Amino acid sequence: MSENKEKAAVRVNSLHWGRGDYVYARLAPMPFGYCIGKEDGKFWLTIDGVQDQIHTPFKSENEAKSAAQADYERRILSAIEVTE
Repeated sequence: MSENKEKAAVRVNSLHWGRGDYVYARLAPMPFGYCIGKEDGKFWLTIDGVQDQIHTPFKSENEAKSAAQADYERRILSAIEVTE
């Protein structure tokens, strides 16, 4: 291959958020997803089925959503291997 070989472009889709008792993004068809709760004016980010909060606390809902998206992308991309 040439030295100007282009890297394969991989893009992870954005999470789609909904509202219930808390703000959530389900990773359908999987039974888990990201959840954002608010307590004492702070936003807490968790993954359903995982006891530990992955990043806490956040100043805003949008900041927590950005952290969830970054975590999601990191997990997806870590499972992908680009071959020639």
